[in-house]
Amino acid sequence: MIERKRQQPSEKLRDLRVTIVGLGLMGGSIALALRDSVASLTAVDQDQGVLDRAKKSAIVDYASLDLESVLSVTDLLILAVPVKEIIALLKWLPSVKGGSMAIIDLGSTKVEICELMSLLPERYDAIGGHPMCGREKSGLGAAEATLYQNQPFVLCRTSMTTPYIENIAHQLIQKIGSQPLYQSPNKHDETVAATSHLPYIVSAALMEVVNAVAESNLEAWVVSATGFRDTARLSGSDPQMMLDIIVSNRESIKKHLKAYGRVLKDITNLLENEDDMELYQKLYNNQQHYWDYRRAKDLSSK
Repeated sequence: MIERKRQQPSEKLRDLRVTIVGLGLMGGSIALALRDSVASLTAVDQDQGVLDRAKKSAIVDYASLDLESVLSVTDLLILAVPVKEIIALLKWLPSVKGGSMAIIDLGSTKVEICELMSLLPERYDAIGGHPMCGREKSGLGAAEATLYQNQPFVLCRTSMTTPYIENIAHQLIQKIGSQPLYQSPNKHDETVAATSHLPYIVSAALMEVVNAVAESNLEAWVVSATGFRDTARLSGSDPQMMLDIIVSNRESIKKHLKAYGRVLKDITNLLENEDDMELYQKLYNNQQHYWDYRRAKDLSSK
């Protein structure tokens, strides 16, 4: 972390003027969790209808289509748009004239975002963030104030991370009910490639396979049960959002996809060789891995 001698705004989150860019599922949920807990809450979105609904429902105090017009009255900027848009905004911010502000993002990948944060002018304090939660539904209508509760919120330090922004980030995380977890940008992207991005691709591939069956057998959808529903759920995610995430973490995802392919090939070979005992052992081992995962997850939420 770096120390700054310049004047900082209040050290209290409740005294800060907060601007959220993007009022979809993530931005809308953080707005619902923060309203009435900060000095003012401004939303910036490209959909006037979304802004009108947010104002009418008193989710935010102010709304604007133009980010630059509200930066002069912003102490904390929360970037809650897709990764591609966060990257574009971080490239644009150095050209904006104005005072200092703190910045945190909610992007699903961190390496490129944190690299760009490190290039920001000294008047910005910046830290990378990624709340580890979500839903397959998107948009303000899917937002919930409780979305972040009891979920990890990854923080990635950059060269523009100061004690001030870390303090504000911790207050923000506490307010929305999450738990801070520090990781390097590289470790974060490597991890979520396996635990988040790979599951989406597997779900999408499963949907493609079963849809091909359903084209000649309309009863396939009718007889599908909760196992298919739960496994296929992620395929209902916004494809443009997921494309942005996948291409921003291409190399790590490719590595884990190759590993997944090798496991599928092993299972195929066991079936072809009718090696039922070895197949049972593989299934049993993975059952034990599942319960190890559940115990670790339960412990982390206490």
